[in-house]
Amino acid sequence: MLKKIKEEVMSAFGITYTQAEIIKRDSKRINQTFFVTLILLGLFVYASNHDVQQEVPQIIHMTDFGFVNETVDRKLSEADSLGNLRYSLILSGMTPDLERTVEIYLEVIDFNAEEDPVISYLREMGITIYPNQFKESKLSEYCQNLNLLDAALWQSDLAYSAKELDFLFPSDRREQNEIYLLSGRRMIILRFNSSLDFTEELINKITSFYDNTEIFSKVEPRQKP
Repeated sequence: MLKKIKEEVMSAFGITYTQAEIIKRDSKRINQTFFVTLILLGLFVYASNHDVQQEVPQIIHMTDFGFVNETVDRKLSEADSLGNLRYSLILSGMTPDLERTVEIYLEVIDFNAEEDPVISYLREMGITIYPNQFKESKLSEYCQNLNLLDAALWQSDLAYSAKELDFLFPSDRREQNEIYLLSGRRMIILRFNSSLDFTEELINKITSFYDNTEIFSKVEPRQKP
């Protein structure tokens, strides 16, 4: 009886019962394909952000920053397409009161010998200056939207941050600050989403990456195309 009523209703719209069953079956197949694709995409994104090479040293820990419950989400050394060596470390944890989730992202870059380290440094900060246009005397102009740090305190040739280091992170939305350091051909980038107490001990721990050779000991430099 119910099937007959369905057939009469669909007939009024010019659709046979068999056609409706085909459409229903195809819709199920499309939905299943969509969800499988969505799951695979999620796994890919997770894997790309959770690449931990066991042989790569960590050097610095969440406890150095004053946080607890450390998880290593990424620890990787590799050569990029420009022939630069890159060490990346992503740590997550909690504030000591366990009320706020914290992420620390640290990257160390060895610029290849053909690159101008200052131009490369600017590029990593999102400032594109072509070599034939670059003038070191205009460095402060290039970085006018950044916060100048005491380079001597940070044991660096150049030192900037995206925001003031005493920036108060809001509790109702996600914000982050970045520190950009350069010494010779090596750059250190530190990103964080919670207030940090930059003691002399912590600064020394961060800048110890300038002299560390272990982080790239397993990486073969890639030739620049």
